[in-house]
Amino acid sequence: MKIIEILFAFLATQGKSLFQTNTEALSRRMVSNARSVATLLTILVISITLFCSGVSMAYGAVVAGLSQGDGWICSPGLIAGLIMTLASFAGLLYSLGEKRWLNATGIPTEASEVRNEGPGLDTAFAFLISEVAMHLKESRKHDQTNPGDTPQV
Repeated sequence: MKIIEILFAFLATQGKSLFQTNTEALSRRMVSNARSVATLLTILVISITLFCSGVSMAYGAVVAGLSQGDGWICSPGLIAGLIMTLASFAGLLYSLGEKRWLNATGIPTEASEVRNEGPGLDTAFAFLISEVAMHLKESRKHDQTNPGDTPQV
């Protein structure tokens, strides 16, 4: 009965702060991920809009030149439309990058998984246990081959 009282006292004092800290950290991470995703979506929408405007501006300049009988002339509208199209295409490539979306959503990439994972505590214990087992096996094998030997002090 005393153990249950101690457990409840611990949960009432320390457990509350433990759970509160974990939920606050999770909330901060979710907000950070949501901001990153919103930023990428905003860049994507702006880039699509500018791409369509640039293509429309360049097309309008070419059609205007052809309708006046000048042919393919390098007009300021054509140059501005092409520059706007290229700049927005770069924004599209940036915002649609797989690594950026994985980082924004908090999903680790393969490279970061390999980099972050290393030999942990369980690997160290497994190595230690295997070394002790090999040492015991060798000592038993040595004891079986030399049963009459007395230990030296």
